[in-house]
Amino acid sequence: MGFKRLEKNLIDIIKEEQAKLGFRKEEIRLYYPLISLNHFFEADDDVDEMQTRLEQFPEEVKKKLGDICVTHKKDRFCLHIPEQGSVYVHEHMAENEFIKKLVELMMNHGIKKEDIIRPFDAPIGDKGTIAILRGNLAPEGAVVKHSAVPVEMHKALLRARPFDCEEDAIAAVIAHDIKPGDAVFIRYEGPKGSGMPEMFYTTEAISSDPELGKTIALITDGRFSGASKGPAIGHVSPEAAEGGPIALVEEGDLIQIDIPARVLAIVGVRGERKTPEEMDGILKERRAAWQPRPLRYQSGVLKIYSEHAVGPMKGGYMK
Repeated sequence: MGFKRLEKNLIDIIKEEQAKLGFRKEEIRLYYPLISLNHFFEADDDVDEMQTRLEQFPEEVKKKLGDICVTHKKDRFCLHIPEQGSVYVHEHMAENEFIKKLVELMMNHGIKKEDIIRPFDAPIGDKGTIAILRGNLAPEGAVVKHSAVPVEMHKALLRARPFDCEEDAIAAVIAHDIKPGDAVFIRYEGPKGSGMPEMFYTTEAISSDPELGKTIALITDGRFSGASKGPAIGHVSPEAAEGGPIALVEEGDLIQIDIPARVLAIVGVRGERKTPEEMDGILKERRAAWQPRPLRYQSGVLKIYSEHAVGPMKGGYMK
């Protein structure tokens, strides 16, 4: 019974893929966590027991889908289905009626499947969706979802506008105090600074502005939603609460963003470019004068979290 359930699930997934992307004679790799496989078999196997079980696919399944190769890394299993499996599903299994009707409805309105889900050989982009930037502003790294950043902002030199909380930053954006060419910094919003909340409102205010969305950047030690868009760089590490370089940024500093080169750096002061050696000296002086701030939360769970959280690029977990 367990193999029957697993076979049906494999075929359903392949049918859905073919309905959305079209048929291609290809090998297919599908991944399952151990807990899902145990659910199919109503079992409580460990990884070795499950590996042994899956190496005994019934002959009736092999005749349809071919010799399925099973491997695992820790508790994540890969089922590698040969070309025979994709051909069998295409030639012998009924189409997914829901997906079929949905595709027909779209086509009746002049929409092609490729307008919604791109095939592998014609992607929107071929360089992934996120990048890790580094430099004297983010020695431990920062994250940008470059696929959602306007191309005009992939390489930019901007003026720093630092704010020590999101409330002050969003107020400046709404009041039109932020101008094209600015780099809006929201700091002390990392795990130790404030629990690392999502910088939702400021991100949306900037990305929805037809002018600012293509001419400024938002840089923070806080985080963003996976659905956010626009020129937003988060998880800057070390965070401001730990005395990271983001805490040392001053009004009018020149900020270099170079996504292709994976660079995020402070390259000037008061609008004037400096050499890397000069910037190192300036940041050293600022760091000597920097004073840590009291914890934002003085009691409760968030106080405990702030005291024990690791940095943004490490995941913000409690150690």
